[in-house]
Amino acid sequence: MTLAPRALALLLALACPLSPAFAEEACLTAETLKSGVAVTVEGGAVQVYRAKGRDVLASIPVPAGGNGFSAELVLARGLHVVSDHRTEHEGASDLAEGEVLVGGNDGGTTTTLYAYPNLPKPGKDWAGRLRLSRDQDGPSIGPQPRIKGTVAAQVRYLAEATVTISGCAYRIQPVETVLTVKEDSRFTLDGAPQPGIAGAADEMLLTRRQIWFPDLGFAVITRESGLDAGWSEAWGQGIIGLAAN
Repeated sequence: MTLAPRALALLLALACPLSPAFAEEACLTAETLKSGVAVTVEGGAVQVYRAKGRDVLASIPVPAGGNGFSAELVLARGLHVVSDHRTEHEGASDLAEGEVLVGGNDGGTTTTLYAYPNLPKPGKDWAGRLRLSRDQDGPSIGPQPRIKGTVAAQVRYLAEATVTISGCAYRIQPVETVLTVKEDSRFTLDGAPQPGIAGAADEMLLTRRQIWFPDLGFAVITRESGLDAGWSEAWGQGIIGLAAN
């Protein structure tokens, strides 16, 4: 039996693997988040985002010279930070044999919870109050008294745009969150009133810039600062790559 040219071409196509030029990874979708999305940021660090129920878990390494930290975040609805667990990573010190480092805090942890009374809807500006708590522990400091209080919060959405990352076009929307200490923030330290522990009234406790991918269902922190209160280290990097994890 003689195969028609078109049938022969189809059989050859099925038998031959795709060349690299045609074997590129497909662009990401919201489904990709179920198995995980790898986000490469400036400097080459890779963050991983993965869906868990209606929320998203993020694993974020933040190198800073020889030091830095890693953060495990829970992003409610893929966007709002409701849990931030950080582990410090101190660089190796140049100790001579037999010397001991006293006062280091490698492996120290800080866990901060942010409780929204109601979650802001994606795409809509929001203002309100939220409760927060913080626990710290580490080899040099031991367990620290819990800090609790309430702060004013503002969530603002900036103009939407379409950008090309890793060869694919994605809709993005920058989101800015600002937390501010107020006169009635009522901060406590292990239950005892501790005014001023998180800064003076009307002082910004934290500012955070995120890039929200509405079609993918998650947001990446590209800038965060604790300002004068020292609530958070200044960190954040721009996005240079997206891929399935």
